[in-house]
Amino acid sequence: MPKRLVVMAWLLIAMLSVLSTAQYVTYFAPTPLSESISHRRFPDFIIYFSDASYDFASRQITFRLQMDIHSATDQGNSITFKFSNPITGGFWKRLNLTYSQQNEYAYQCNEVGVHDSMYGLSERYPYEYYEINYNVAAGVDRPFDFDNEFIPYVVPYMAYPDSLRWLISGSASKVTQEVSSSNYFVDFTVKIRVERMPGYSSMISLFPVWTANVVLASLIFLVDPSKGKLPRVRERLAIYISLFVFISGFMVSVGSQASAKWLFSTSELFLFALLSSTMAFAMLSFLSRYRADGNQDHAAVAFSILSCVSFLWIDPIFYTWDVGRLDPVYNLTLGKFLEVIPFFVDSRVILWVVLIATAYIVPYAKVHHDFRRARLTLLLVGVFVFWLASFKTLHDPAIALVSAGYILFSWREIVNILRKAIHSVDHSRSAPEYQDTTQPLEGASLEMPALDLAEAEATAPKIIKPKRRKRGAPKQKKRKRLRKSQAIGRA
Repeated sequence: MPKRLVVMAWLLIAMLSVLSTAQYVTYFAPTPLSESISHRRFPDFIIYFSDASYDFASRQITFRLQMDIHSATDQGNSITFKFSNPITGGFWKRLNLTYSQQNEYAYQCNEVGVHDSMYGLSERYPYEYYEINYNVAAGVDRPFDFDNEFIPYVVPYMAYPDSLRWLISGSASKVTQEVSSSNYFVDFTVKIRVERMPGYSSMISLFPVWTANVVLASLIFLVDPSKGKLPRVRERLAIYISLFVFISGFMVSVGSQASAKWLFSTSELFLFALLSSTMAFAMLSFLSRYRADGNQDHAAVAFSILSCVSFLWIDPIFYTWDVGRLDPVYNLTLGKFLEVIPFFVDSRVILWVVLIATAYIVPYAKVHHDFRRARLTLLLVGVFVFWLASFKTLHDPAIALVSAGYILFSWREIVNILRKAIHSVDHSRSAPEYQDTTQPLEGASLEMPALDLAEAEATAPKIIKPKRRKRGAPKQKKRKRLRKSQAIGRA
């Protein structure tokens, strides 16, 4: 690798390390919602979905609904809100007047055991989410004193022990107030979303798959250098059999975790890709013994990476085909297909693909191309993925843990660059300072001492010149011999 690329790689590593550290620090800062609730506003409207519990089998959520309105407008003794949903139907809730004083009225509602159904795609496991949208509306006596940008606070939280497995969040839209003849209407939307706790679900579903891919990729090191780096089939065969057994058993475990689905989950698609990669490695390892071009690990590595990417397209393809076949109005276009992909493929899956592809490429480059920057490549990929995982849309503790493992595996590169940096700093400190030799030193004289020519000639070494060879003498002798021979011939 050229030295310029190495320097650029280290600069990129340093920059991404600083950015990721700053990004992770923000997770410890208080959220804007917590700061807003701690400083009470007036007028105010807060909706609590507290003590929530989620039944994954029936897709039912149960919670305590609390509503709190503080306003300067008198709405009578009660206000009735309707939470409507086109799929589940919804419910009605009444807020009673609990406090009234000069220009301040409080309406509250507190009801336990409210339940409703949620909907979502289990095919996204372990990154699936289930949500429900409510259109909240009420008829009031007079408009509230809310401004045009007023948004109610939605505060949901899960009850123990569901809070260890599920993460709940909520949001609301701006409040719109409409006037129809002599009636006033308040309208806004509320969204409740339940998703698996990030980190735990991916650690038990995707982390083992990544580990199995690393084991499969490490078989590239099992080659025989004396035979042109041909694979050692006997040693590899035991790993192939172990991976086949692992995939079949783990497939059953993943299928039980994500039930009530009609397509494949993300974990199952990764397992299918691992199964096809293992079959490709096993088949090409045996063929390497009988092919003239020798080792076929390059084909196995390319097939493994392509299978890991291509299997993720199965759910969008099947869904688009089924909908287009059953619905005559639905047009099968590329735009429709691209719109379907985010519903089945989470963006965090891309980071797993990068980590798995790196696990295949680096060992192959190390063994078959004598790549000397393998650890630096792992370090660069680890820091890059660690930085991407710091964003909230891509955050997953399991991905951060794996990328940190890539970084720790390259500890020698980090130690060497730190040693070089410390050595360069010490060398710059110990180097003598530059002095201007054109200026005389303090107390020095510019006068040259007198030179004794006789003493210099006596002490100077004598130069002995080599004797030059007389090149003309042999030619004169040849001429004399020639003349003498010519005279004898004439006589």
